[in-house]
Amino acid sequence: VYYWETNGQPMGEVLQRKPQLLKYTEEPQGEAIAFTLDGSGFYTLSETVATEKIFLYYYERRKP
Repeated sequence: VYYWETNGQPMGEVLQRKPQLLKYTEEPQGEAIAFTLDGSGFYTLSETVATEKIFLYYYERRKP
């Protein structure tokens, strides 16, 4: 998961910076990521692949 802080800057400028790499559990076919409204973390979800079970993962934001 690549993550950029925007701080109100134009997206073109933001994407010129190196992103932070967020740790996550690899999934069979990662399809979705959603951040909490309060900024406390994010969720990921995979699409079903064959007979593998899928899980909704939550990752709490680390304190700097």
